Amino acid sequence: MKRIPLGVAAATARPLINWFLASCLAAFLTTIYGSSAANAQTNAGGLNPAEQWVVAQATVGEIADLSEQFPEEEDRQLSADFLEALLMGTRPDVRLHRHGVQIKGACIDHPIDLANAQIPCDVVLMHCQFNASTMFDGVSFAGKISFENSTFKETAGFTSMKVGGTASFERAVFEGPVYFDLANIARAFYAEETKFQKGASFTAIKVGDAFFSNAVFEGPVGFIKADIAGFFGVVNAKFQYKKQGVAFISMKVGGNASFGGAVFEAPVLFNFSEFVYLDLSNASWPAVSMQGMSYKYIRAAGEEPESHTALLRLADQSAYSAEVYSKLEEFFLRQGYRGDADKAFIKGKRRERDEYFRSGDWFGWLRSWTLYLLVGYGRRPWRAGIACAVVIALGCVLFSPKKMEPQKPEDTPRVYSRFWYSLNLFLPVVDLQAGKAWKPKANQTFLRNYMRVHILLGWILVPLVLAALTGLIK
Repeated sequence: MKRIPLGVAAATARPLINWFLASCLAAFLTTIYGSSAANAQTNAGGLNPAEQWVVAQATVGEIADLSEQFPEEEDRQLSADFLEALLMGTRPDVRLHRHGVQIKGACIDHPIDLANAQIPCDVVLMHCQFNASTMFDGVSFAGKISFENSTFKETAGFTSMKVGGTASFERAVFEGPVYFDLANIARAFYAEETKFQKGASFTAIKVGDAFFSNAVFEGPVGFIKADIAGFFGVVNAKFQYKKQGVAFISMKVGGNASFGGAVFEAPVLFNFSEFVYLDLSNASWPAVSMQGMSYKYIRAAGEEPESHTALLRLADQSAYSAEVYSKLEEFFLRQGYRGDADKAFIKGKRRERDEYFRSGDWFGWLRSWTLYLLVGYGRRPWRAGIACAVVIALGCVLFSPKKMEPQKPEDTPRVYSRFWYSLNLFLPVVDLQAGKAWKPKANQTFLRNYMRVHILLGWILVPLVLAALTGLIK
């Protein structure tokens, strides 16, 4: 009988041995762990190389840099189903590391729908490209999220999402509309140098700090009822949409709010917003509305004098509201600038006078003009004092001795003083006796008529001076 060489026998038997050992191992794993290991083998078999690389890196807590591992873009594709399952931690072949999911340079062509999902880890999706809609509405992120330098080609929804840490969208590009309405972010929101090309809504967003420095808004944008506990930075941001105003309506900012150097191509609405420290230095806009806006400190330029001038100019640009000027007046008084406070008050009254004119209230317009010319709306009482002096001096000229005669010719003529006579006629109530002793001669018809005008001017001007000095005119 011919013997088979040992080497040949071993080579022939090796495949059978490997199959036997693999079958035993699979049976053992199934017994110990159930069917999960078998499912893992099946799932792993359905992943493309990029997804397998992501799984390997996520398992050990490392960044899956697809752009480095796969230089060609078509090799960096991740399916939406794969990414959704990975983020939710439901893939049986991945036990998420404490570092969470970190992916760089991925391309996702299909829509992502993670509405109301629970994401148990930190999520970093940097330099990724989302070519279809992405829905993170109602998602609860346990940790931080980062979409830095990523591009969203279609609509992106982050409505009502909750983030336990920070949310970073720095240098991201939103080519479609994006919604952050009702989002609740425990710490900071970063959107510096971010481009919003079709519109962005931040209605009722709640966040610790918000950073939008150098961001570009090419579409409509609104921060209606946004609640920002700390810093709100819009420094050097550009709002380029001209068809609709930028709405910062009913905002609340608990820290500093800086709009320094921001450029708005459309009107800006700050109506009913609350600020602690508001910096509008070097910001520009075609129009602004500040009705109902409140603040503890506000500035519009680097130094106080220039800032106050700029703030008064800003109030004049705003849609008219008496409250805008009264708030500025109160602010200047708190800062110890009484002169600037008076300027704010007078400017507000002048705007009110213009409103009388536009509405056809001619009596209100005339009354306002009179108060402005005579007492500067109560803040320039010396103007009426000058008018009083002019009237008294005019009386001294007109009531000359040769034009006057005693009230009672039979009385012994007294010494006549044109000054005391003019003053006595001008002062209401006060009697200096000169007015009772003398009168214009019978042939002085003009002077006798002017005497009545002289008395009437006294009854008008003197009460105005007293009302302005006592603060009754406001």
